[in-house]
Amino acid sequence: MKKTALCLLTTILIGQAALGQINFKLTWQREATIASANLIILATGLPQYQEVQPYEWYLVFDLPAPELYTIDRGAIDNWNPQMAKNSDYVLGGLLILPFASLASEEFRDQGGTYLFMYGEVLVSTALVTTAIKGWTERARPYVYNNEVPLDDRIARDAMRSFVNNHTALAFGAASFMSTTYMDLHPDDPLR
Repeated sequence: MKKTALCLLTTILIGQAALGQINFKLTWQREATIASANLIILATGLPQYQEVQPYEWYLVFDLPAPELYTIDRGAIDNWNPQMAKNSDYVLGGLLILPFASLASEEFRDQGGTYLFMYGEVLVSTALVTTAIKGWTERARPYVYNNEVPLDDRIARDAMRSFVNNHTALAFGAASFMSTTYMDLHPDDPLR
């Protein structure tokens, strides 16, 4: 119940703080609300995140796969380090995409505000995903695959599966880019 309440509280705080960002103006009230929400998330989620312990090496050989979500069941036997690298490249591209907007004069005029808002999106997203990983302690699907190298299966990061940072950050960056572009170019037929 406590974890659910904290998730709900942080979602509400961040949602309220994000309202009104369309005008690309920073206000102390809004930025203080976002900073406060981030501090609450940091204070409640980071300790649990740091306490997450991986399985002991001798336990991973006989781990029965728990009742997994459908998407995770297929991932158990499809571990691929090259795909992990590819997802890093996609994430990197999406994270730098908002900087391309600075080539536009409309964005350059508000560059500092734009970059500050983008920083808020990235920090808030990273903190929320980190906190949820600490609260849920969900193992990555490859932990249950005996073909994955032992070092990967017993790494601390192997117990931090949900919420996926790559997905959350990529979505945050893409959403920020598309929203700010639409706000500054309301008549563009490509939007």
